[in-house]
Amino acid sequence: MNDGENKNPYGEINFVLIGAKSTGKTVYLVSLYSGIPNIRAKDENTISYLKPLAKKLEKGKLPEATSAGLQELYFNYTDEKFNLVFQIDDYDGRFTQVYHEEKNSDYIRKLGDYIRNAKGIIFFIPYEEELDHDKFFDFKTEIDMFIEEASSKYKDRTKIPIPAVIAITKWDKSPYFKAENEYEKAIEYLEFNKIFKSIKEKIESHFEKVKVIPISSFEKYNLIVPIKFFLNNLIEVWTKKVEDLKGSEENKEKLLCFLKRILPYLKPDKFKNFYEEYELLEREIFTRLKREYDTLPDDKKNSFLEENRKVIKCLKKEHRNLFTSAISDKDEQEVLDQDGRSKGQKEGGRNISKAILILALPIIVIIIAAAFYLVSSQKDLGIEKTQGFVDREQGEEDFEKLKLEIENLTIDSNTDSIGSIKEQILKVKDSEKRSFLRDLLKEKADEMVEFALKSGDIDRIERAIEIGEVVEISKQKLDELYSEKKRLELERNFNTLIENMKGQEFNECLNMVRQEWKDAFGSAKADKVKEILDGKLNEKVEDLLDEYVKIPVTSYSDYENLKNTIEEIEELKEITLKSIDYKPQLSLNLEQKLKEYKSIFEHYRDALNNGVTPIYVIFKADKRENEPLGFDCDSIHSHDANIILKIGDREYSYELDQIKCVNEYGEKPTMIFKNEYSYKPEKYNVEIVEEDILSPDDRYRTELELSKNDILALENCELANISEEFKEYCEDIEKRIGNGYSVIFTYHEL
Repeated sequence: MNDGENKNPYGEINFVLIGAKSTGKTVYLVSLYSGIPNIRAKDENTISYLKPLAKKLEKGKLPEATSAGLQELYFNYTDEKFNLVFQIDDYDGRFTQVYHEEKNSDYIRKLGDYIRNAKGIIFFIPYEEELDHDKFFDFKTEIDMFIEEASSKYKDRTKIPIPAVIAITKWDKSPYFKAENEYEKAIEYLEFNKIFKSIKEKIESHFEKVKVIPISSFEKYNLIVPIKFFLNNLIEVWTKKVEDLKGSEENKEKLLCFLKRILPYLKPDKFKNFYEEYELLEREIFTRLKREYDTLPDDKKNSFLEENRKVIKCLKKEHRNLFTSAISDKDEQEVLDQDGRSKGQKEGGRNISKAILILALPIIVIIIAAAFYLVSSQKDLGIEKTQGFVDREQGEEDFEKLKLEIENLTIDSNTDSIGSIKEQILKVKDSEKRSFLRDLLKEKADEMVEFALKSGDIDRIERAIEIGEVVEISKQKLDELYSEKKRLELERNFNTLIENMKGQEFNECLNMVRQEWKDAFGSAKADKVKEILDGKLNEKVEDLLDEYVKIPVTSYSDYENLKNTIEEIEELKEITLKSIDYKPQLSLNLEQKLKEYKSIFEHYRDALNNGVTPIYVIFKADKRENEPLGFDCDSIHSHDANIILKIGDREYSYELDQIKCVNEYGEKPTMIFKNEYSYKPEKYNVEIVEEDILSPDDRYRTELELSKNDILALENCELANISEEFKEYCEDIEKRIGNGYSVIFTYHEL
């Protein structure tokens, strides 16, 4: 499946770790083995290499430096998309130092093949406050060797298409461990150090895809992220190849064999299109080949099979067998035909054989009887030597099988299978081996319990409890598991409460807390809930002010909304939750905003209740050429008469010497008189009286109405003196009262 040597006996997926000595390659592999639930060791060699190292790591001891040479390691990997075995080899950190000196050695040659055929390469760079600059300067030089090996397969490409990860190991030492911006900080860490920066730039200049990932083997953090990055890239590469091969008649057989090659790694429910494509193509090619084969004469069939051997291997087993059986039958016939004896010789041989069998038959019967007697005697004596030997062989085989099954157990193993192993252990006849297996199972169960306790995962804790009850671990360990389960259930309930609150508004959140809060959550979690409630409160207040409040107020409905909103906010601020000692808090910004809005509201409220002050009342006459009530402006002197405007219980006297009947252009303007007063929104009786010394009074009576909207519009004029934003909402109110007269209410002095 690979170009070059196919090292991995389980497939073609292999990844390469590259790093200077003590950068954490071995610890990374040990943590993959012991800390990732969907990764487990594939074979006994991998287990025997990593298990002792994992035990040391659990005790806080670092594994010893890897001895010279390669350790070939294989891992099962399963997730929602993949079901495969990948290979990652461990090797000495000094390995590259002797690369050029021992280039022709077997293990150097192996590493070269391994690098060229890799599906992903991880470059390890540690997070350290103090660096061994000499070591990493050498490492920078050694990277050239790896790049040289990888490039040798892609000489026609400007960059190597193998995806590369720069893993910042020991990231738990960084102050940005698990921070929101930790990926940016990881890149900054590389950029800050000259050697690391040059290493990063060299990798980026030679590889098409490069990703920087901070990891921590001790904390089991981000360990699987590089693997997923490589596998997702592999899917992109495979998908592109399938698309490139599709649609071309001459590429159909290539596409069939390519799909046959990759489908074992992929889960059918996630890659249904690939499986369907293979089914259709396989049926089509099989039908064509079978039809061609059946129409050929016998002497041509063998060469046909030889010519199409490669594509036949890519068919389904049942279809492939139809051709391979034909080959087998033919081969068998050829063997018989090559026997040089004549038919008569064959018959003669058969007759001689029959004669010998007849002569030997009595002797055979005697031998069988003697053997039966001997076995019966041995059975009576309890010897059964032959059967004992078979039993010992079978027992040894069962022992090794059980041992391997126990060592391969993980926290995700089925409890029924663990129970079955326990029953099989009881059937082992050798007491020492039975005791060994029983101890091994308990030791494995203890490992799984410790793993579950460290994981902080309630599902794993529950699995560990099930396993512990089957294996009968100590009561202390079970109590510890149940205690952790209770803690995690509380944590889960609290996290569920928090998650549910995030999607709800303030009032719904309050109801959730009232119903779901438990004292066992503790004060720290109460602070978290209060923080969320205050956040929701501030969001609600912000929304209330934005949605329902209009400033400036231009209508009475605006005023009512402002009033109701302020009242609602004040009620919200008075809510309390005794269970978590909660008293709502608005942000300083919102408190200031609310204070301003309350001040404006009070301004409008006072205007509506007490009248607008100051306000100018203007009497305007536009009748009989601008002479009110028939008064002749030109016939008398200005001191001979005046006009009285009565509005409600207030009287305004306008002396004629306040106005000019004729302006400087000789035109008669509208007669305007001014006086100052406050008005509430209501209806008013109006009377206009012209007093003339020489004639009886002339009078005109009518009615006008000042609405709440009129008062609010006038109030905006007063507020315009405070804030520029009110100016455009400042309006004069003119009320026609009939007979050519108007009353104008305005804030501006004319």
